[in-house]
Amino acid sequence: MKCPKPILLLLFCITSSGFTQTQVRFVNADDADFYEWFHSRSQIADLYAPGTNLIVFADEAPVFSSATASSETVARLTLGAVVRNESDYRDQLFIPQAEVNGYLDNWYEVSGRDDAGKTFRGYIWGGYLAKGWRNASLTGAQRDDLILLGVSQKKRTSFTDISAEIRVLQGRQLIAKTLIPGLCVFEECQSTPLLRAIPGPVAGQLMIEASTMTVGCLSGTERAFLYWDGSKLQCAYHAEYTVNRQYVNKSFQVRNGGTAMVCRYNGIDRNFEPVWDCKPASKPATTAKAAVAAAKPKA
Repeated sequence: MKCPKPILLLLFCITSSGFTQTQVRFVNADDADFYEWFHSRSQIADLYAPGTNLIVFADEAPVFSSATASSETVARLTLGAVVRNESDYRDQLFIPQAEVNGYLDNWYEVSGRDDAGKTFRGYIWGGYLAKGWRNASLTGAQRDDLILLGVSQKKRTSFTDISAEIRVLQGRQLIAKTLIPGLCVFEECQSTPLLRAIPGPVAGQLMIEASTMTVGCLSGTERAFLYWDGSKLQCAYHAEYTVNRQYVNKSFQVRNGGTAMVCRYNGIDRNFEPVWDCKPASKPATTAKAAVAAAKPKA
């Protein structure tokens, strides 16, 4: 793949010998507007600046006294716990990293209180932290759900075995989770993750976008759009836009008032938002045949 034309200077991270080093990257001028749109909506900056609140993505996530798993465990945190980011990686040339379950990610110095109310300060592996988080009324519950995007907690079985995961919480209770195969949100990917709750095809419906942007010679944009089917998240569309590779594009049903509609992804508009092609759902063929049979006069 050819490098994009170097027009706009940007700072990004590359991985080298278990550390992250800041270097200069470039973005094609044709993509500059989308770059700005994407990063203005991403929460990536919170992962690198001190004083921000980060959210635990794993259950029983250990916090260590130093940036190594061989050090003392000072706390164990449950899914949805909030910690304060004490790391400042904005001007550092090297960031300590570790590999867990086949995923390479940064160590973060954090502080907070555990479930028992005990204060702690220590280091947590980045794959145990959400890469994006949103509060939104996805499931129709009385209060907003907490939607988290993070690294799959399953162990990788091969180099190509990469997955992100979305988890939906009500309070601190996990009510749904779904994998997005191929979506690379851990640090080694050098990507910027994006999680959004966006309007769906009909009024009152929300959809979830989980996407990544990678900038440099291996640049790319991967976007996935998911909908709530009443009990879990389902992927409606997933594609790698740079190479025009489509992984999922399936129809899904929503209700517009009293009318059932079947919707399908139909591109991106000038504001970089998804466009949906929706049509009234047709009645099942078996139902139609039964109605015809019932209407025939008996001999």
